[in-house]
Amino acid sequence: MGVAAIVLAAGKSERMGTLKPLLPVGTSNFLGTIMENLRRAGTEEIIVVLGYEAERIKPHLPPEAKWVVNQHYKRGQLSSLKAGLKLLPPDVGAFLMVLVDHPLVSVATYKAIINLLTRGAPIVLPKYRGKRGHPVGFSSKYIKELLDAPEDIGARFVIKKNQQSIVELPVEDEYVICNINTREDYEGYINKDIKGQG
Repeated sequence: MGVAAIVLAAGKSERMGTLKPLLPVGTSNFLGTIMENLRRAGTEEIIVVLGYEAERIKPHLPPEAKWVVNQHYKRGQLSSLKAGLKLLPPDVGAFLMVLVDHPLVSVATYKAIINLLTRGAPIVLPKYRGKRGHPVGFSSKYIKELLDAPEDIGARFVIKKNQQSIVELPVEDEYVICNINTREDYEGYINKDIKGQG
């Protein structure tokens, strides 16, 4: 199998004050937009990790969606990634770690990361104007390291440990560094001309 994606949508969205996965963007919502763009980019499987208010989000998932509820989401992002990793097919070649608060990452960016992963890149980090962002692409060979990593440090534990394996991908997609955490962030980005979806 080729490249899968794990979408992390388990947090409480405390600073936003409402559920981020269901916030409107365009004709969809954060989670729906991300899943559609990942599909268009050619990911072969998408796993959504839910946690806080999972029962409110589930009805908004497409029927074919593969999902898991992380009961330990309060432990942080890596605990959710680990829940998703356990659902990956055994023959997966690589995967993207996608954050629900980066809903406007373009299809082109996803495609570029997937292309590098399929050509054998170990870890891919998109970079906009010198700043690393998301999503992060990992070869499947890092699954065990991620499962064993300390949850209080997160996936960056594995990234820091494998600096020599990182391929930085320069992109002209500002949304790789734009995590939408507050109502002000949301109003600022959503009121902009939402392009970059192709």
